[in-house]
Amino acid sequence: MRRSRFSVEQIVAVLKQAELGMAVPELIRKIGISEQTFYRWKKQYGSLQPDQARELKQLQEGNNGSKNASGSEKPSSQKLLVRGNRAGQLNVAFRE
Repeated sequence: MRRSRFSVEQIVAVLKQAELGMAVPELIRKIGISEQTFYRWKKQYGSLQPDQARELKQLQEGNNGSKNASGSEKPSSQKLLVRGNRAGQLNVAFRE
């Protein structure tokens, strides 16, 4: 998977600028991303604070990297579900 040019904190900062009233076309032109990328970020990180976004990213990386290096471990059938609510709280759960 390709690594992002932007850290999670940078993404959340861009979204906060848009919330504070900066025009989206001007903002995406300034940082050099497409409109599609902006709205994908908004969907994924829109309701999170920077520290919560970092925690989300770490949990997702931990979920994806759960196999050992040799790959001999059987993949888990559990999935990590992380949801943020409007109050800014993260809900984390495992699901079969």
